[in-house]
Amino acid sequence: VSPLKDEIERMFRMLEHQNTFIRVRIVDEMYLFVYCAEGVDPMSTAALLQGLTKLNVQCAGKKIYLFPPAADKGYAAKRMAERVEADLVIAAGDSEIDIPMLEFADAAIVPHDERMTGQTYRRSEVCPDRKRFSEFVLETVLAIAKE
Repeated sequence: VSPLKDEIERMFRMLEHQNTFIRVRIVDEMYLFVYCAEGVDPMSTAALLQGLTKLNVQCAGKKIYLFPPAADKGYAAKRMAERVEADLVIAAGDSEIDIPMLEFADAAIVPHDERMTGQTYRRSEVCPDRKRFSEFVLETVLAIAKE
């Protein structure tokens, strides 16, 4: 993250006083978080921001995250798996910012949602429509662990 701290600051200064966003903040000195105002299309705003920065721009609902490439969840999952010498990585996620982590995992647990099921995972377990996602995650992890 250190090599891109100046870039995070630059983007913060550029965005902090725009009416496009309700909230703009730097989180844990690691990434930039912005929350879009009413009437702002987060997806097109994220695409515009991606053209203005070296940071990875990811959208989740009205929230936009600007991450240094080494700070995304996929990179973090890979580093953790290496550190603990994991034989199996199971990840659960319900938003776009989780996708890099889910793609890295041996098994990805996702809700029944087109934006999450339309990705390429090594193995995916999709929560049925009417089931609570948190319960499905626990049941699925236990089932995979028994295999």
